[in-house]
Amino acid sequence: SCMGYADDVVNGIFSPGVNWATLIVINAILLLLFVPLLFLLHLTVAADIAWAHVAVQLVLALGLWISINWFVFQIGVAETTDSFAGNIQAPSEGTEAVVTDPDAKKVS
Repeated sequence: SCMGYADDVVNGIFSPGVNWATLIVINAILLLLFVPLLFLLHLTVAADIAWAHVAVQLVLALGLWISINWFVFQIGVAETTDSFAGNIQAPSEGTEAVVTDPDAKKVS
C-alpha cells in the first residue's frame, strides 16, 4: 500500500542507514531531474544554442545519481524496521517523553 510505503520512508529518516523505500524515492526524484534535462538538451541541440551547458548539467546529474547509489551500496541498505517507534517511552504524569537508544553504552 502507498501509506505503508510512505511510512517506510519516514521511518527511514529516523533510523540509521538507508532503507529500500528511501533509496527508491531518491532514484525516482533523480529520474524526474533527468527528464527535463534530456528534454532541454534536445531543444538546445535542435536550436543550436548553448547545448554544452545543458550537457554539462546532465553529466553532473548523472554523476550525482551514480555517486549516491555507489555510496548507499557501499554502506549497505538497512532493513525497514519500526525501531524508532519502539524507542519512545510513554510519559507518566508530570514528566516528558524520553527517547532511548538501545545501542548506547551504559555509563556507571
